[in-house]
Amino acid sequence: MQPARITAIGCEARVLMERDAAWSVLAVFRRCAYLVEDVGEAVVCLGHRALGNGPLNILVETPLPEGGFGALLPAPGPNRVRAEIRDRVLRVPGLPPLAFAQAPVWSPPAVQATDSERLARSARRIAREVVPTLAPPGVAGLLFSPSGQVPSRPMEREPADRIRAALRTMGPWLLDGGRDPRFPRAARKLVGLGQGLTPTGDDYLGGVFLALHAAARPDLAQRLFRALEPDLERATNIISRALLHCAARGMGGADMHGLLAELASGVRRPRLERLDAIGHTSGWDTFSGMLHTLSAFSRTDRPTRAAAPGDRPLDGARPETLPARDRSNGR
Repeated sequence: MQPARITAIGCEARVLMERDAAWSVLAVFRRCAYLVEDVGEAVVCLGHRALGNGPLNILVETPLPEGGFGALLPAPGPNRVRAEIRDRVLRVPGLPPLAFAQAPVWSPPAVQATDSERLARSARRIAREVVPTLAPPGVAGLLFSPSGQVPSRPMEREPADRIRAALRTMGPWLLDGGRDPRFPRAARKLVGLGQGLTPTGDDYLGGVFLALHAAARPDLAQRLFRALEPDLERATNIISRALLHCAARGMGGADMHGLLAELASGVRRPRLERLDAIGHTSGWDTFSGMLHTLSAFSRTDRPTRAAAPGDRPLDGARPETLPARDRSNGR
């Protein structure tokens, strides 16, 4: 059987694929399947090219049956379906061999030193003038409704209330260079909050991380991640942890980076319809975190602070040069 064509492989997934190892099928959905390395918590997402680029995504060009990947791969059960990497080929039962040695590698755009006040103005305008007209789904609908009163379910009201509580402390935390302890304490209550493969609270925090990098404040992303790390291990699932680890280093899906670029350019109406196709409400939840964080920046925060002596880097500054996560503990 000839290897299927990989159209793109995310920068983090490419690093994880470098050595021969045993993997298992962790979860299967219509457009994708998640694989986990048998030793540690390394995770990659095998998906159809329509899924879009991301740091952990391996996108393949292959016809999908009506049931998508769910019709190709056995459903995960007590005995996980085994996969393996050998000689730079990924072999998953039910799929053709996937050779990745020559596959194009996708990396997020390099973070530029952007004027945070310009981003803040753009984010505030979009939050005030554009998002409310779209009546976004889920928690975003509660957060951006002009009146704050829209029909909701308890599973949406609690995350919205906790996000509002965190927002009250975000501004002082940004202005204080990440030293004010109140925002990290409030952010910890968002970890694992909500339903779905990636809970609402996790998606929101992912947006916070991406916005901090877009505003040239990776030092603050680093501080926040260290504060959340104990909760990530106990309060959320392995897939969401892997995605948050990437976001904390400035790596998200291609659509999110595209929206950040549009905000930075001051476009009057960004293409927010793309958010509807990202998970159930994950796209909107992540975008909410981005908008709130960028809006919270003020003119007094414009200079980029150098890392403090006690700051420990998150495996480097450039996504394309980051080493793989430690397979023994997932960090």
